[in-house]
Amino acid sequence: MVESTFEAAGTLVGVDAAGRISRVASSARPGTSLLSLGHPHVRVTHPPEPAPVQREPAQMEPVQLELARLAIDADEVESTLVAAGALEITVRHMFVAGWQTRFVLSNPATRPITLGVTWPWLVDPGAVGWAVADGAEAALFVQPHDGAGPILVGRLRQGAVVRFDEQGLALPEIVLDPGGRYVLGWDWDWLTEPSAYGRRWATLHPTVTTLVRGEVVLLPAGPDVALVVPDGIAVERDDELCALTAAEPRTAAVELRSARGLHVVRLTWTPTATELLAAVAGKLLAAPRGRTGVVRLPGLDAAVVVQHALRAEAVDAPDDAQDALDQFTARFEPDVLDPAGPDAAFGALFLAGEFERTGEPELLDRAAAQVLRATRPAPGLGVAATRVCAGLIVAGASPQAVMDHLIALAGRPAADAEPDDPLDRLALSVLTRHLHAADHQDDALVRAVLALGTELGSGLPGDPVRPWPAERLGRLLATFATLPDGVAEPTRRAWGVPAADLAARRTPTLIARLVGEPLGRGHRWLAVLASAGGPQ
Repeated sequence: MVESTFEAAGTLVGVDAAGRISRVASSARPGTSLLSLGHPHVRVTHPPEPAPVQREPAQMEPVQLELARLAIDADEVESTLVAAGALEITVRHMFVAGWQTRFVLSNPATRPITLGVTWPWLVDPGAVGWAVADGAEAALFVQPHDGAGPILVGRLRQGAVVRFDEQGLALPEIVLDPGGRYVLGWDWDWLTEPSAYGRRWATLHPTVTTLVRGEVVLLPAGPDVALVVPDGIAVERDDELCALTAAEPRTAAVELRSARGLHVVRLTWTPTATELLAAVAGKLLAAPRGRTGVVRLPGLDAAVVVQHALRAEAVDAPDDAQDALDQFTARFEPDVLDPAGPDAAFGALFLAGEFERTGEPELLDRAAAQVLRATRPAPGLGVAATRVCAGLIVAGASPQAVMDHLIALAGRPAADAEPDDPLDRLALSVLTRHLHAADHQDDALVRAVLALGTELGSGLPGDPVRPWPAERLGRLLATFATLPDGVAEPTRRAWGVPAADLAARRTPTLIARLVGEPLGRGHRWLAVLASAGGPQ
């Protein structure tokens, strides 16, 4: 059987021969598939029989599901999956007034069963997925990576979802008595822009769920909502809102019980950026000393972190930090770094920071030379060049050669064989606009920001289905923090929040990602954000 295609309310849905959703697209962009839905995966166990002694909990085992029936009508697809008479799953997609999905678990056996269910909802490679999974409230947002929309929105109508990730969604643990059923219902729709979501549908999910310690998150209160808040969380209530905060880093699951069911909002409070970086610097400086009696920093990331912590007066042994930086600088050879690689620009940034610390002109000359070696937009080039130019001005030297080189790089088309990362080109474009003192709205710049903003959620609630590596997240946040005022209003209209504010909201997420992680490139970008005035 060839793929069947259904169209309903501007939605094109492809169904394969096994009843799975193979593609979903908007009729406005039929060639841009955003999502596919496979068959569910189930793990099952039978609750243990009563026993005089306590037994270990039974382990769930995966069950093999077989397609027993498939019915395709003019406006409906229904597939039935069975597992050896112990479980039956019916998945129905209806295409009458839009697209609706209904998922029913049934227990035809004579014993209760406990189920763990996941369902592969796979965001296509050319799309970006964002999701909320708070139990009784769940939503999936999928949009093209170019940010031009439209946005596919799936909203939970019945049931509960506790997790969304790149493998799909997960249901809570379900116990089905003999003859029992569990129903999950979804409605699908489209948005022309992210800001329309909050205007169109009510949500209990807060704007942000990851914050720096001491920051406040607001949740709905009132007679129709009961909150269960763990100990250690400070709470202030009024008639409509509940303000929660934590003085120290921690995570907490807050329950909201309402007529819509049980919502479990997972909140995280992080240390400040400088506190995290200072802790990392302290571990680096506690390493065994070399033959010279000085701690040897293992690489550029370590040097950038220690440099920031020393500058922020956040190290316990500043003399040891200075000695370690002096030794690293004396041995540092930036000329051997690939000019288009991820370390070259940060080499210039580090040297410019050492000039600020020591006042040695030779360090600034080396930093400027490193920027002039750049042959294309590279990670950190805009940040490094800004600091180098500032240093040259402070030193009474002209930054014109550096500025001219950057302007030439920004105007040079990318080679087809080695296309530039749009994020690096955007960062360089923003810097050269500052050099030109341009403050007018640039449509190409706005389009680039809207496209890259999909990676930060475009102002939508929830979290990414495919989390970006910490380095990528840091680069996004650092670039968005420097965007000109000209993009504030266009992004506010599209996302409901200006680009710089969106970056500020997401910066604690980077901190949370780095807590307890080995030193890496994400830490260098957190140092950049903290130095530029991010969460201190």
